[in-house]
Amino acid sequence: MADHEHDNGVRLDRWLWAARFFKTRAEAVEAVRAGHVLLNDHRTRSAKSVRCHDRLRIRRKTAVYHITIQRLIDRRVSAPIAAQTYVEDPDSIERREALRQQLRLQPQPGNPGAGRTKKSADSSSRCAMPTGAAELMKGTILDADSFDRGDLDTAALESALDQWTHHRSTQSHEVAERIAGCEVVVTNKVIIDAAAMQSACLKLIVVAATGTNNIDLAAAKQRGIMVCNVRDYASGAVSQHVFSLLLTLVSHLGDYTQAVKAGRWQESKVFCLLDYPIRELDGMTLGIIGYGNLGRRVEQIALGFGMQVAVCARPGSEAIPDGRITFDELLKNSDVISLHCPLSDATHNLIGRAQLEKMKSTAILINTARGGIVNENDLANALRQGEIGGAGIDVLTQEPPGADHPLLAADIPNLLVSPHNAWGSVQSRQRLADEIADLIQAYRQETPRNCCLPD
Repeated sequence: MADHEHDNGVRLDRWLWAARFFKTRAEAVEAVRAGHVLLNDHRTRSAKSVRCHDRLRIRRKTAVYHITIQRLIDRRVSAPIAAQTYVEDPDSIERREALRQQLRLQPQPGNPGAGRTKKSADSSSRCAMPTGAAELMKGTILDADSFDRGDLDTAALESALDQWTHHRSTQSHEVAERIAGCEVVVTNKVIIDAAAMQSACLKLIVVAATGTNNIDLAAAKQRGIMVCNVRDYASGAVSQHVFSLLLTLVSHLGDYTQAVKAGRWQESKVFCLLDYPIRELDGMTLGIIGYGNLGRRVEQIALGFGMQVAVCARPGSEAIPDGRITFDELLKNSDVISLHCPLSDATHNLIGRAQLEKMKSTAILINTARGGIVNENDLANALRQGEIGGAGIDVLTQEPPGADHPLLAADIPNLLVSPHNAWGSVQSRQRLADEIADLIQAYRQETPRNCCLPD
C-alpha cells in the first residue's frame, strides 16, 4: 500500500488502525490542541467531522481511545479502502510507539493493553459478542455500487467494524465465497439464501434497504443470524419521484419536449402547442395502497395539490377499518393509484388483468414499491388497448431488466419507466450509509434494532 506525506512530515499508510493508541482523554486532548488529530467522541460523532483529507479521528470505545488515519484520494470517484488491522504483536507495538513519538506524544507506562475491557459472550444469545482477540469483527459489502458511487461520507460506516471488504457488485455464484470468514454482511439486493449462510462466522446481515425479500429469513432465524433493515430513509425522495412521474404523465411533458426538439413549435401558426391533453391534479382522487410512512408522505403532497385521498384496507382483509375503503372500491373510484406496499405472497401480482379492467380508462398507475406487485405483461397490454390512461413505473420484477422486458417495448403509449432510482437522492443514500453504521454499532453494543423475522 502506498504511503503519503502527512502535514507534519510523518510517513503514514493511507489507512492505519493503531489499537489502544490513546489511553487517557488528556492525552487525546493534547493531540487535538497540537493540531495532529480531530477529536470525535463515538457517542456524539458527526459525519461531517471526518470529511477532511489526511486528518486523524479518535473515537471512544469503552474507556480506551482509538485512532484512525484516513486519506481519501478522490472522494468524487473513490470510496475509502478497507482499513488494515494491526493486532498486539511486537511489530505493531513498536510501530505504535514510533508513531506516538513522531506525533510528539509521550508513551504511557504499563501494559499497552491495560484498561481494555472485554465483553462476555453468551452462546445462547443471537446477538452475543465474541471475546478477547475475537472481538475484532470483519464485514463485507456485497453491492456497494447500489448505494455509494464515491459521493458519500462513509467514515462512520468504515469505523463501525475493524475490517471491511468492499465489492462493487456480486453475482450469485460469488456470494458464499465472499461471505466466508465475515461476521457481518451488508447487501442491498444481492440474494442471501440458506446455502449462502453456511459460513460459521456469520452473525449479522444488514439489508441496505427496507425490503428483505432477498434474504431467507427463516434460514437466518434457524442459524441464529440476525437480519436488520434500514427504514424510512428515502420517504422524501420516493414521494418526490411519485409526483415527478405523475406530473410528467398528466402534463405530457415528455411528448411536448420531443415536439420542441422535432421543430413542431417552431413551425406552429400560434404561440403555443396544445397537441396533447393537459390535466390538473386538483380535484382528482388519489388511491393509496400501503399506508405506512411513505404512503402518508404521498398523501400530504397530494393534499397540497388539491387532490382527494382514499386509502384502501389491506387487500384480502375482511375487516375494513374506519376511514378506509375496500380494494375494489379504490380501483373503481381512483383517478390515480399509487402503490406503497411490500412485496409478499399476499401482494404478488396484486395488480393484474382483472384489477386493471376495473380501473377508470383515464386512471394512472404509479408503482415505486416492488416490481412483482404488478403483472407487467397485463399492464403492457392494458396500456396498448387504452384500458387505463397511463403508468409510471420505477420498479420491475427483474432488475436490471433484459432487452425483451415487456414494459420496455417501444410501442407502449403513456408509459414512463425509471431505473429503480426513486430512492436515490444523495441525501437518502447518506442517511442509508449512516443508518447501516448505526445498526452495526447497535448490534455490537447488544442493543439491536430493526430486526426482521419470518412471517
